[in-house]
Amino acid sequence: MKWIGQHIYDLISRFRSDVYLEDVSSGTIASGSNLGLDSNNKIVKATITRHTLIDSDTMTGASSSNVASAESIKAYVDGKTHLELGTSSSTALAGDTSIPSGNAVIDWTADQGGTNLHTGNYTDTNTQLALIDSDVMTGASSTNVASAESIKAYVDTRYTYTYTSFFGVSDIATNWAIPHLNGWIAYGNQWSTNTSVSATAIGTTISVGRDKAVTGFTIPFDGILVGFYASIRNNDANNQAAVGLFHQTGSTAWGTTATTNFALRAYSTGVYTGGSGTNYKGVCKAIDLSQSLAVSAGDLIIPAVLEATANKVYCNITMVIKTLIP
Repeated sequence: MKWIGQHIYDLISRFRSDVYLEDVSSGTIASGSNLGLDSNNKIVKATITRHTLIDSDTMTGASSSNVASAESIKAYVDGKTHLELGTSSSTALAGDTSIPSGNAVIDWTADQGGTNLHTGNYTDTNTQLALIDSDVMTGASSTNVASAESIKAYVDTRYTYTYTSFFGVSDIATNWAIPHLNGWIAYGNQWSTNTSVSATAIGTTISVGRDKAVTGFTIPFDGILVGFYASIRNNDANNQAAVGLFHQTGSTAWGTTATTNFALRAYSTGVYTGGSGTNYKGVCKAIDLSQSLAVSAGDLIIPAVLEATANKVYCNITMVIKTLIP
């Protein structure tokens, strides 16, 4: 130990209270060092790692071993308000950024009108059903829909069918015979009025006097004459007979004392087709349900029988008229 005017101890010193250093000269801490306490509270010198500070608004010189100033970071971020495209590694998106031929950049924030996407680039989840426009629902199926107009027309033209039966007996040869002018029941359902007409074409007319115009049926509501389904038999011989319905508008017949022409609107001969026999003396069927004649309330319809000879013929006719469902 040397004495040089100060106390120098070559000993380990411990202090139980605060330690203060007075008149410490300013200086520079050795690069990479600092003074501190270890886990035993011993004053030691430690080495620290320092990072280089860069101050560049474009981050020039940036690496994994330095840090940027706050000003540089702010300037760099504020300057990146869009995505940069290019062909070098210095831009935000590297490589070939050209758009392939046949494609385009589309601004979907605006209306693109007729711009379409290829069907291979999207999944269409919209099911579109075919629209039919038919007032009678022609072509209706489980995979299409009807127009509102078609639905209305179809519903508004729904009909109900009415059936009216006539029974008669006739022995007028070769011409159309209509009921007796004195009535059906009062005269034994005899159809004994000879019209002197034998033609069978639809539209053929017979002349009917005012006294016989009431021997038929009066239409109570507007509708459509469909025709008839009848049974007929020849009482005397194996000869065929026929059934018909003659029509006249009420506006023509009302109030007149003159004769009026009734037109044949439904016609059929008696046949045994489908039966167990082949004789017209047996019950045969006569059917004409193919007509579609518009009739109005007040129109008159007279049933008639046509026989080939003067044989007695019996018939039962069911007239079919359809009217709109109210």
